[in-house]
Amino acid sequence: MDKVFAIPLPGFVDWLLAYLGKYAAQVLGSYMASLILLVAIIWLSLWRAARTKRALAQAEARAGGRV
Repeated sequence: MDKVFAIPLPGFVDWLLAYLGKYAAQVLGSYMASLILLVAIIWLSLWRAARTKRALAQAEARAGGRV
């Protein structure tokens, strides 16, 4: 087994920084930006779904069961 890919769990951060070398800040920053964008997209999707559900419930209430 190649020693480069043997990840020691207690020193994972030290290993990761050493493995990434001089690009560690850029790579970790990109991962963080991706994670933030992913969370934002999921939150926006859930928020819009709740807003649409409320609007549908209001439209059905105005229709008085005629839908």
